[in-house]
Amino acid sequence: QGQQYWLIGNGLRQGDQIFFESLNATRGASFGSNFNPDDVELIDWGSLRLRLSCNEGVAQYESQINGFGSGELRLVRLTSIAQLGCPSITSRLEELYEVNVSEILDSSEVPGRDLDVLDLAKNGSILARDFNDDSVWLRREGSDEFELLENNNRLGAPQLSEAGDNIIAQQIDRITGLSTIVRWSEEEGWAPIADLPVANPLLIGQSFSGETVFGGGGTGVDQQPFWSWTEAQGLALMDTIFEGMPLIPVALSEGATSFLALQSNVPFQPSPRTLWFSNGAAVELVSDDSPEALSSWVVACDRSCTTKYGIAVDDSPDDGTLWLSVNGSTAELIEQTIVDPEAFKAPYLTAVSGDGTIAAGTFLPHSAPSRNSDAFLWAQDLGFVKLSDLLVDGGLELRENNLIQVRALSDDGLKILVAISSSGSFGPSISRGALIQLNPH
Repeated sequence: QGQQYWLIGNGLRQGDQIFFESLNATRGASFGSNFNPDDVELIDWGSLRLRLSCNEGVAQYESQINGFGSGELRLVRLTSIAQLGCPSITSRLEELYEVNVSEILDSSEVPGRDLDVLDLAKNGSILARDFNDDSVWLRREGSDEFELLENNNRLGAPQLSEAGDNIIAQQIDRITGLSTIVRWSEEEGWAPIADLPVANPLLIGQSFSGETVFGGGGTGVDQQPFWSWTEAQGLALMDTIFEGMPLIPVALSEGATSFLALQSNVPFQPSPRTLWFSNGAAVELVSDDSPEALSSWVVACDRSCTTKYGIAVDDSPDDGTLWLSVNGSTAELIEQTIVDPEAFKAPYLTAVSGDGTIAAGTFLPHSAPSRNSDAFLWAQDLGFVKLSDLLVDGGLELRENNLIQVRALSDDGLKILVAISSSGSFGPSISRGALIQLNPH
């Protein structure tokens, strides 16, 4: 009769369809201050199966209520969001953005040094490290020069805060080999983080803003205990136990209220289980093509750690596939489309934007070892984008052999920090850094 009739239910994805086994209508109860939940009556309406493409779909329904019966409806899309294409219809990057590429580092111009760019701050500051002596360098906002941040010890895994005002690192004594977690600021220089629960701590990482730092014990197979630290709240131990098994946290939200964890975190070896912890509850992730536990060998998440990405691996890391999960949803496997499958080996996730809209990683053109690697971006409105094409189109000249890696993404993903190790047939390799700026049309 043309009247609205509201139905509520949870759907289960089955391939390219969504099946609602039970939809409910409601009646009874009053609105506002007279509302009494005991007056609500749930009516079992029936089931619904949706099969949707980008601009059309089919709804098959079977109702238990007189007057509805069963049947099929053809669906047509009426509206869309500007610059957001369907997952199967992606736009070319240049249709959405103006691309600017600038070279920010050429290590051949820094005598006696082999600097490698690592991180990017919101104010434009850039972090670099010299792998020859494990020293840390900073290019401050508005400057074109990298400045050495003096420290007599080795510095591992340095990371720059989003604001650009401090750096976290694992300091390793050159004589004893013992480690300390230290933080650098303009006011204090390098200073240790106090009250850590172990004598030889291991730095795992930090939240997107850099305000929350986390790590482990540094000794033993399971690296217990795991801890998080903020300047405001100090130290907190992390509960990573699931079904009696200690898991390893690898990415977290601000304040460590949500985090991703793996059963194992051995380089180049997939973890058989991937879990998401949120406010004390654990969700084991599965993929959309199998009810089995999701096997991943690298994972990352956005600022709130609700949008999560990883590389799913069945047997060999050579054949990994990017996946995406929002909150605790089934992980969607995303097949790359930029090169032949045989030229997309050992994909590795390296960065996720703060808002979770863009993920970046690397891949090899053939099985390791290789003197070349390329990098990719993925976003729903773009699909996969090949970084070497983006750099060349932006005017950056690449040499014969190049190892390309996205090191950091801004909060909105529109600033991309890229590290490039270039070499020719003869002569040493040269570390370079580039900044890609995407400006929406």
